[in-house]
Amino acid sequence: MQPNTHFAAGLFFGLAVANYFGMSYWWALVAGLIAMFIDVDHGIAYFLKFHKFSIKGCYNACCSHHFPKGRMFIHHKNGFLVITIALIILYAVNPFMSVLIAVAYYSHYILDHRIFNPHIKGFDNYNIHTRPFGYIYNLSWREVLIETAFWIGSIWFLLPKIW
Repeated sequence: MQPNTHFAAGLFFGLAVANYFGMSYWWALVAGLIAMFIDVDHGIAYFLKFHKFSIKGCYNACCSHHFPKGRMFIHHKNGFLVITIALIILYAVNPFMSVLIAVAYYSHYILDHRIFNPHIKGFDNYNIHTRPFGYIYNLSWREVLIETAFWIGSIWFLLPKIW
């Protein structure tokens, strides 16, 4: 999934939690940013493999599928288990931060796996191909619909505060 979709999902779920627990909406924004920046592990993996730091190179390698192992452990089952255990331990120390990070991580994890992700083998049906500023941007209509649903849901959560 694209970073903007991860941000929209993190924001949506952050707003849902904020509405339910009475947190500030600013924390929902933080959850969206964390959900987006979880993908920094792709950059670390790119650096470890190619020994150079290039945001454009990493992004294009991941989008063009020339970097299939460009994920670190947090995107795999063992990482999921480690993060879950760490969040349980963190909950004992700071429940608020644990919930904030959990919202960001789990929304990101769910989007990156088979049900939603069109980049996984068998779902390579990109309908939008563009290259703004040299960045490869392949987008499926499924991702457009998912992101649109998250933005509409986020607006729905914000409407009571606006009116």
